Amino acid sequence: MFKKILYIVLFIALAFGIFLYINQSNKKEVDTLRERDVQKVSKISEEKREFHIEKSNNKALTLKPKNKIKSDNIYITRLKKILAMERIDILQLDKIMSDLLTSDISRKDKIEGIWDILNEIGFTSEKSQYLLDSLATLLPIELTDELIDVYNNLDNSNIKIKIIDILAKNIDIANPNLEEDKLKFIIKKIGNIESFLEKNILVEQDKSILINALTAYSNIADSEDTQELISQIKEREDIDLFKEEEFLTILTQTAISTEEAQEEMLPTIIEKMSDPTINPKERESFNQIILDTINANALSESSKRELAPYLKAQEPKLETDKRVSTDTISKYYLWAEANSKIEENSISLEKIVMESKNPIKISSILLYADEKDIQKIKKNQNIVDVYSRLKLALAENKINDENKIIIRDAISILKSSLKE
Repeated sequence: MFKKILYIVLFIALAFGIFLYINQSNKKEVDTLRERDVQKVSKISEEKREFHIEKSNNKALTLKPKNKIKSDNIYITRLKKILAMERIDILQLDKIMSDLLTSDISRKDKIEGIWDILNEIGFTSEKSQYLLDSLATLLPIELTDELIDVYNNLDNSNIKIKIIDILAKNIDIANPNLEEDKLKFIIKKIGNIESFLEKNILVEQDKSILINALTAYSNIADSEDTQELISQIKEREDIDLFKEEEFLTILTQTAISTEEAQEEMLPTIIEKMSDPTINPKERESFNQIILDTINANALSESSKRELAPYLKAQEPKLETDKRVSTDTISKYYLWAEANSKIEENSISLEKIVMESKNPIKISSILLYADEKDIQKIKKNQNIVDVYSRLKLALAENKINDENKIIIRDAISILKSSLKE
């Protein structure tokens, strides 16, 4: 009996010793991984893995690391398994990817895991587009050089555009509160992205890629550099491929990017847009960008003053005897809202409602204004007159029947706070 007990004790002691050994080994591995995770971002540029380009028989480009890091987290394993299927359940794929992106796994390991899968399946399929979209959410600035290498060895324009979009979006990772060495690393990579875009734009033949690259470049480079680059593009022999409004959109976005750019570029663009012979599509595109910018409070006061007379003259026409779409009345509201933020134009949403003789203009404000403005309008002592004016409009034969539906919707906004 004693020997049996002794054997049991010895067995338990031996098992416990093995457990401690394994546990200690695992702890060392975890500590090693944790230590790798907290390394400074700048070290990535010093210890980059070397890559070589391979092409399979079906010419699917792959980028394979010589010293490939094995991803053994459960989400990556599941992703690899489902992506290997001939027919993929997209809902299941989305669920696994969402679980990965929202998990407690470090950002660095998520990036490496997704990049590892991309290296395996290549960069020319719909699967790779899906993975690139997911990778973009992580702002993988560390993969700047690798993404550029892939781009330079691709023929697929859709993938090229996705890579441009990722590189352009990566600049959002910059934060002045970052440690100095990390910030320096990011600034260096942003410089690499800007240089890559500039060189690519000057030689790219694909119109869609060029426009995307130019838009991305304008968000990174100084306004002067963007203008200079556009001038160089216009000198190209194949310039007939591009429409002037496409350049105008990029120039406008550049012009509103900073107060300095607004001061330097907006007056010239406004003068051009004021020319009655300008292409209506160009003017509409410019107006939309400017209205959105003013309504987002992103224009300086001096720029608003510069724009005041031009914008006041851009009031959308709302004719009651012709059918007015919801898109048209929405645009009218955006125009009114923007002008109400320009002191020189003496326009307010409340003033339009109280004074306008056009029931469609009044309806536009009532249907699209926020609750704060609606309550202010309702409190006006003359609001009963507005209500009566809209009711009378419903009896007018010259008002289009479909427009009367819009007016009825506006009346319902007022009806709740007024007595019939």
